[in-house]
Amino acid sequence: MTFDLARVLEERRGENFQLHMEYMNPQLARVLKTLGFDRFYERGEGAYLYDDRGDRYLDLLSGFGVFALGRSHPVIKKALHDAIDADLPNLVQIDCALLPGVLAEALVNRSHKGIERVFFCNSGAEAIEAAIKFARQSTHRSRILYCDHAYHGLTNGALSLNGGDDFRKGFGPLLPRTDRIPSAISGPSGAHSPGATSPPSWPSRSRAKASISRPRATGRRPRRSAGSRAPSS
Repeated sequence: MTFDLARVLEERRGENFQLHMEYMNPQLARVLKTLGFDRFYERGEGAYLYDDRGDRYLDLLSGFGVFALGRSHPVIKKALHDAIDADLPNLVQIDCALLPGVLAEALVNRSHKGIERVFFCNSGAEAIEAAIKFARQSTHRSRILYCDHAYHGLTNGALSLNGGDDFRKGFGPLLPRTDRIPSAISGPSGAHSPGATSPPSWPSRSRAKASISRPRATGRRPRRSAGSRAPSS
C-alpha cells in the first residue's frame, strides 16, 4: 500500500470548501464564506497562518488552546517524528505503556499536592464527561449546577452543562438533574442548593466571537495593526 501526501495536497488544492459542502458540514462552509473567512491556508508557523496568496494571519483562537506553544514548534515536531520512527507498540489495549506513565509523572510533579494521578482525555468535552462522572461518584450526589452562558463542549454530558440555548436546541432530553444558575452567584456565603455537587471547578468559556482576525476582501496587503492581518515577512 502506498500513499503520497504531497501529491494529494497538490492535486486537490483549492477544493477545501467544495469537499466540506458535499461530504461534511455545508453550513460551516457557508458561514465561513459569509464572514469572509473563505481562505485557503497552506501553512502554520507559531501564532500565524499563511494562505495560498502568501498573506499572513494572526490566529487568535489557536485551536481552542491546542496550539498554546504555536504551530510547527520544532521540539514538538521532533518528538512526533521520533515517536513515529521508533515504531512503538501503540494502542495495545491490555498494556501499561511507558510514555503515558512518564507524562503523568511529569504532570503530577508540576501540580499541587492534592493531585496524585492523571486521567488522560482526547478533548475538552471528554474531560468534562469524566469530571461529571468523578463528581457524582465522589459526592454520591446526582444533581449538577452549571452557569448561564457557560460553554463546556458539545457531547451529551457536556452539552447538558452548556449554558447556551443555541447549542442545546434540538438535542434534548439531556442529562437529568442538571440545573442552570446565574453566572454571578450572589449571597454572603456563596452556598449552593442542597443535594447538588459543587459547581464545576473548571473555568467556563464564553462563546468565541471569531477565530482569527478577519481578512479584507481586497487583494492589497494592509498595514499592520492590532487584531488585523499582518503583512507577510
